Amino acid sequence: FADITGAPKIEGILQIDQEDVRAALPSVNDQVIVYKYTEECTGDLGELVGTDSLEEINQVFYEMVNRSGEEKVLNRLHKEFVKQYKSWDFEKTDKKKLRVDGEKRNCQGYSLELTRDNLEDLMTAVEEIYEEEYEEQIFETYKEVFDDFSTEIRSYSTEELEFYIYRGKLVCIDFPESDLTINFKNSKNWLMDFSIESTGKEIVGISGETNKSEESYQIYLDGKDCGEVKYDYKTGDLGWYADGMEILGTMSASKNKFELIIDEVSEDGETLDFSNTFTIKRGAKFEEISGEEFDLGSASERELNELLEQYAECFREISEEIDDMGMYL
Repeated sequence: FADITGAPKIEGILQIDQEDVRAALPSVNDQVIVYKYTEECTGDLGELVGTDSLEEINQVFYEMVNRSGEEKVLNRLHKEFVKQYKSWDFEKTDKKKLRVDGEKRNCQGYSLELTRDNLEDLMTAVEEIYEEEYEEQIFETYKEVFDDFSTEIRSYSTEELEFYIYRGKLVCIDFPESDLTINFKNSKNWLMDFSIESTGKEIVGISGETNKSEESYQIYLDGKDCGEVKYDYKTGDLGWYADGMEILGTMSASKNKFELIIDEVSEDGETLDFSNTFTIKRGAKFEEISGEEFDLGSASERELNELLEQYAECFREISEEIDDMGMYL
């Protein structure tokens, strides 16, 4: 996972497939922990964790490896949002001068009364799509979210929204009753000049600029500078700078792979020898994890407690080694 010079190196492997989850820490021991989430537990895990909690965990694992129909769901959701949007009653209002691309521009205004019926119709349609596209085991997980939203919507009252358009681009959304305004001041790239204001004061802001292939973004919270992010889309170089801290690395993404590499971390000019690589790859082939298997689902309470104590002791020893070096986990 990570390599800090002078500190113990911790290597971990985690694999999830259609049948089970396998985890190992080769740098600690040769044991492989196996959890067969598609099978009924015959041991004491359910009693210790709680049957309901275990079912939720199983559903998460099941969903992670069963996403083949996700693109179809997203397409259906997009069509439904467009359909609902076209049914809403927008009214043309007065123009308003707003700063766009560095200059004051006349922007056409539109108003919308967003009603409880609008939101209920949208939520009902979305819920139907999920129920039709997902297996019952997965849908039941989403059902709780839909029920929570439905409860919130029942207490919702009609709110007026105002939208402002410049040359076909959305540049401002205003919520008059809430004294909240969202500004998109760059018509080509929203992130280059974006802000959220409450009662006239900026609470979130992003200011960006482009220099050849490098893009940089300054981030503000409550008017205070919170850091800068720089990314070169040709070389993949990535940098994050805030409060004397610098994190440097590279980031690359393609249709089948995303990779983030952290090469250097420094604080107040002092470099920490730290590196980390995070990769997501479609169709990746698993390495075979060899070692003595420990089946969580069939283990007794005594065996589970012994396993926890074993790993707790390992990490206590690692922590002590790092403390001796003057470092902290």
